[in-house]
Amino acid sequence: MDQQSSQEYIMAKNIQSGMNIFVMNEEGKQLISEQVANVSDVMKQGYMAPLTNEGTLIVNNIAASCYATINSHDVAHAVLSPMRWWYNLFGTMNETSDKTGVHWFANMLYEMTTFVIPSIIHY
Repeated sequence: MDQQSSQEYIMAKNIQSGMNIFVMNEEGKQLISEQVANVSDVMKQGYMAPLTNEGTLIVNNIAASCYATINSHDVAHAVLSPMRWWYNLFGTMNETSDKTGVHWFANMLYEMTTFVIPSIIHY
């Protein structure tokens, strides 16, 4: 979210001091706008990037997008809509790519995008 709190998602690596982000209030029932006081890098081994039906989740009381490799939450959410429709119609299946734990549909889109328009993928 930008400095005007316009509900626009930005990548975590682009967060800067002074920007406003949405966080859960103390009761954990509502998102409120808070200003970022400082930013520091934290390195940890491993990661998890769950996909939710809404495309968002709360991480450490901060509102976050599920989409990590594309700089546009709205584009990523639209592109993954067929996967959400499938699950809404037919339920869940535990099909992931070998070894990575990434869903086959998301993995296919990632591979196609890195081949066709690699400039929109951010690492």
